[in-house]
This record gives sequence, structure tokens and C-alpha cells, in this order.
Amino acid sequence: MLKNKYRFLAGMSVVILLAFGLTGCLKSGSNTPAQKLTYINFVHLGVTLPSVDLYFKDTRVSSTAFGYNSGSGTYATVEPGTFGVKFKKYGGDSLVAEVPNALYDSLLAYSLVLYNDEEGIGRAAKVSDNFTNVQTTKANYRFWNYGMGVEAVDFFIGDSKVSSFRRLEDNVGNSNPYNEFTSIASGNYKLTAKVAGTDEVIATTTSNVDMPAGSVYTFYLRGKKDSTGIYVPTIGLIKNFN
Repeated sequence: MLKNKYRFLAGMSVVILLAFGLTGCLKSGSNTPAQKLTYINFVHLGVTLPSVDLYFKDTRVSSTAFGYNSGSGTYATVEPGTFGVKFKKYGGDSLVAEVPNALYDSLLAYSLVLYNDEEGIGRAAKVSDNFTNVQTTKANYRFWNYGMGVEAVDFFIGDSKVSSFRRLEDNVGNSNPYNEFTSIASGNYKLTAKVAGTDEVIATTTSNVDMPAGSVYTFYLRGKKDSTGIYVPTIGLIKNFN
């Protein structure tokens, strides 16, 4: 068993995190009360930002570089409490962005997003992931715009426009309605972002995305306008539940 105070579950990212609490230490059949937990995932979408180390309560919890377009890929279990989150330049002490002290409640889920604003300045946001309205007989989704320099966009699932005139970082804020999940008939869909009010495609998936009943996704536009290579505007996703 790890002795460190933190342990994160490894996801698709190259980053391996050490999260609050050692839930694996509870023995089967023990009279020990079930440990209360909160759940956190994270993604780096800052095209102007360096690879970073992640800190909780001023303690580094990442063991390798956390670079652009990498993330946890799944929720990690964390002891609930009030703490700040900092993203520092990998291998150094230079602060890239931070989320001030905030409460992470037990039995709730949150997303941490590292991104840049239109001026390229590093920003970080904590988003509450509210599953109250999720429907198990349908697919569920939400959409974020983190495309730098991109005009406001309309977002399409298949041929249906499901979100209109979305601007950079317009979802920031825990009570923002853009962070709520919406239901749609389950299916296999192409995802497309277009310049708002036009047919000009900014990004589209090269293959369809399977959205079965009960699945919960966060889709997001990432990259930078007129860029090539890894920063070309594309649509990414987080599987919040599937």
C-alpha cells in the first residue's frame, strides 16, 4: 500500500497522480465505516501553456508531465475537503494557473480544466458535474468551447444543432447552465463545430462516436484557429460515465 497521503487512479494520460486517501486499505468484512469520497477528473486544454505539475494543498500530486491534450481519462477518488489546486510549470515552481480554495463535497464529482484565455494567459476552472438529470435510457452530453481565437460556434450531434453561439470558456462557473448534461437518443454520431450561424466547419470528428443509453459525455472544442499539427482545432471528449 502506498504510504503517501495522495493517490490518483491512472487514466489515459501519461500523468500518474497520487490522490487523497487510500481507499484500497479498507479490509473486506471490516466494521470500519465506508470512507466518504469525492471524484475529480481533469484535462489540459491550454495551447499556449507548458506541461505542468499538479498540486493539491501545495503538495505535488503528479508524477510525470501533464501536457496539452492530456487528462485523467476517468474520475479519481479523493478525500473530500477544502483545498486549492495549482498548476505549476513542469519541473519548476512557476505558477501557470490555479483554482482558489474551494470545497470538494463527498459523493459529488468535479472537473478541473486548465486552459488559456484569448490573450494566452493561463486559467484554471473547477466545474461541478451534476448528474441529477442524466437519463439511463438515453445518451447524455454537454459541450464546451476551448478553441483559442475561434469565433462563436454552433455544435452539432449528427445533423442536429444542439448548442448555439458558444464562446471561449463560456461554461466557467459552477452554476453555469452550460455545465449541465442534456439527453439525446442513443446512437452513433458524427460531431461537428461550425462558425455560429453558418455552414463553415471548424472541426468535425473523423469517425462517429458511439453514444449508448446511459452514457455521459463532455465534448469540447480544443486547439487554435488557423493552426496545424497538434493545435489544429479538433473535438475531444471526456467519458464522464459509460
